[in-house]
Amino acid sequence: MNFLVGSQYIERDVDTITVKKVKEVSTSNNNLYAKCDISILPGSKSLSDVIKYSSTNPLIIVAPCTINIDSMEHETRLMISDDGGMRWSYTQIHFNSIEILNEGEMLVGVEQNTYLHVSVDTGLTWQKLNLANPDDKILDIIADTGFKYKIVIIGKNGTSHEPQKFESIDDKCYAKDNTVWGYYENICNQTNELVKSAFPAKKFYENKCVNDYTEDEELEICQYQFNYNTISLLAKNKLYFYTIYSQIEKIQEFPKELQFKERIYDVKVDKYQKCISLHVKKGIMKKCYYSNKELEMQYELVLVHSNIHGMGIDPRNGHLYFHDKNSISVFHAILFIRMTIYTTNNLIYYLKLNVDTDHLYVSYIEMETGKFVVVILTTSGDLR
Repeated sequence: MNFLVGSQYIERDVDTITVKKVKEVSTSNNNLYAKCDISILPGSKSLSDVIKYSSTNPLIIVAPCTINIDSMEHETRLMISDDGGMRWSYTQIHFNSIEILNEGEMLVGVEQNTYLHVSVDTGLTWQKLNLANPDDKILDIIADTGFKYKIVIIGKNGTSHEPQKFESIDDKCYAKDNTVWGYYENICNQTNELVKSAFPAKKFYENKCVNDYTEDEELEICQYQFNYNTISLLAKNKLYFYTIYSQIEKIQEFPKELQFKERIYDVKVDKYQKCISLHVKKGIMKKCYYSNKELEMQYELVLVHSNIHGMGIDPRNGHLYFHDKNSISVFHAILFIRMTIYTTNNLIYYLKLNVDTDHLYVSYIEMETGKFVVVILTTSGDLR
């Protein structure tokens, strides 16, 4: 049997595929953390056979790990890392498989080949979704469908005589009952819980982000993601962004919830974590926009420093690099710890982080000679 998903054919030999309803059942957030000793499962030949990662966000990794408790091997579980393998977590749910969707923004787990669990925060919390017929068996999940947030579920039900069809989950409406009659038709009845915008645009069953990828029908804030070629702008103390691939050249305002009334000196947007850092008079303010709850909160003053001259964000971990006249510091995104990594008697006027080379490029003016000098540092502040 062939499935046409976008322009890709997928072949599966199953009895019958039935159309089902998907609905929210419960939420689980009992995550545990442990050391991950990656295991090569039976039938696998190498690490590359068992490790899954997002090509657009390599920080997200899923792997089978042997858990050790009191120096004794306990069990092998699927574990998730959202920081490139530094820290690993697993839930109390025993997943048969966990798939990472194309953009790395959604994880789909299968429990006992019957239940689906969806996470939009890299595995911190999971929503359990039940198929309408609990007797159906999930044979396979295909995440690489060519769509942003769609998967193909291959299921088997030997007693059904319905036409062969498949099912899809879309993050814009997954928390509400939906039925899919084709890969291009999706019924969604609930306002998007993940993205909010003040821009006027065509709505689709009250969705904030519609299930149509044409520019006229998708709100611009939905396009501001790490895999889209977008640029953030600051003009007249307002935040804007521009989508480079846009056929119609226009600059969009960020939603009013993300604007800031006080004077803004600089802005950096972390499109991986969906957070904005503002350089203001008091220091650095931060706010995230990955959910309505985050949008409704106020900007938080995460760093008090009245002499900051410039800043940059490491998109791999969210760490913030900033400099004043004579020093460079890094602000840890998780621990909220500030550490000075470089000091000089000269006047620093430029700082640039290059994640490709893992270097900091620093320009300063020598106080004695007045010459402009460029030095290259490691991200820990050592001279190259």
